[in-house]
Amino acid sequence: MNRDDAEEFTQSLGQIVAGSWRQIALAKRLGVPKALALTTEEWVNKRLGGYVRLSIADRREAIKELTAEGYSNLAIGEVLGVDEGLVRRDKRSENSESTDQNHKENSSAASSASENSDPINAVAALAADEQLHAVVEASRRGIVTGVAMDGHAERGLDCYETPPEAVRALLGIESFTGRIWEPACGPGAIVRELRQAGYSVTASDIEDYSCPDSTAGIDFLLEQRAPNDVETVLTNPPFMHANEFVRHALTLVPRVVMLLRLAFLESEGRSDILDGGELARVYVFRNRLPMMHRHGWQGPPASSAIAMAWFVWERNHRGPTELRRISWGALP
Repeated sequence: MNRDDAEEFTQSLGQIVAGSWRQIALAKRLGVPKALALTTEEWVNKRLGGYVRLSIADRREAIKELTAEGYSNLAIGEVLGVDEGLVRRDKRSENSESTDQNHKENSSAASSASENSDPINAVAALAADEQLHAVVEASRRGIVTGVAMDGHAERGLDCYETPPEAVRALLGIESFTGRIWEPACGPGAIVRELRQAGYSVTASDIEDYSCPDSTAGIDFLLEQRAPNDVETVLTNPPFMHANEFVRHALTLVPRVVMLLRLAFLESEGRSDILDGGELARVYVFRNRLPMMHRHGWQGPPASSAIAMAWFVWERNHRGPTELRRISWGALP
């Protein structure tokens, strides 16, 4: 694994479930900490925000599972954030309790206990397997900013709504002329803020998310020209296709504004759009934005683990890129 891939895996993992031992085990197996020149413990504490502490019972179950997968006591300690000696003690205790239990219970009682507990254990195991599978799939496809991305044709499964606070922060420092095109509008998070600020907006998306006054079924990457009077493309692009969105937008309009992870500044593979002279400004958020939850998310709001920034390209810009720090405030 190279450093860029390791960095993207790390940022994404912070959003999936910071500190979960199964994800830490997977990252260790993939060589993520090593690729970032960190120990497993340093990686968890510095990049994921620390370990999730387990109950004794959960810790022993984790030790049992990791042992079965071939991890040494030292490696198990690194994954769980505990001392190697504690791993050995837990193993001894588990073996002792298992032996005592076998002596005390007859086969009938053991069968009854198994019948009572199997449904719960099966559900828990299934959930754990599905979570691990999701992370493996994310790594296999390539993680870019916190979520596993499906193909472009499946964009309906990949709609992460832009916090309105991010748009308002941008409008406080940038003004626009002409019409604005939002080509990945989703339900309309960016569109609403732009229209409320008095801008004329053309909204479209490859999927129909019921954004008011928008056109569904438009694959931005296949469009050969911008709609009439459009001078700016402004969007939070599908993460997996951010590179393509920027490159394509620059062929259509004189000004491109996109909300991207700050790590977009890295990678030699983007040198043409980062070092070509047209990247005029990058507005980095001092404070992390609210989590960009998937469309239809019903869970509690959360803070993002990813550093984000507004990137502004201008066709007529020549020279160095201006880097500025900005903040967003909570909505009234």
